[in-house]
Amino acid sequence: MSKVPYGSYNFTIGFPCGPENAETLTASALRELNKIIENGPEQKDVDKFIEGEKLEFKKNIKENRFWMSSLTKAAMNASNPEEILNYEAKLKAITPKEIQAVAKKYVSKDKVIGMLMPEE
Repeated sequence: MSKVPYGSYNFTIGFPCGPENAETLTASALRELNKIIENGPEQKDVDKFIEGEKLEFKKNIKENRFWMSSLTKAAMNASNPEEILNYEAKLKAITPKEIQAVAKKYVSKDKVIGMLMPEE
């Protein structure tokens, strides 16, 4: 989420594939998204996501650009920069039910746009 220039969000599903597979994979991705909206994700999938995010976070905190970006965002949003240090705890608190609630609230079928980006 971003406040600049106004509050907004986006959700993207991407996958590399040949043009002959695009329709099949798009349908499959939309079915999976619908499952999350209707039933929530499986706990094992949430756990995989959390582990991946934790690994990425541990890598990123060693980089100056991460700190510059995080501190800039905190200043722009007038939020407490110490919240950066609570990221792992916030990740651990994520539940399948919360993900389902967010999906139900923000992901709607009338806002889906499909785009092919073929290589040249």
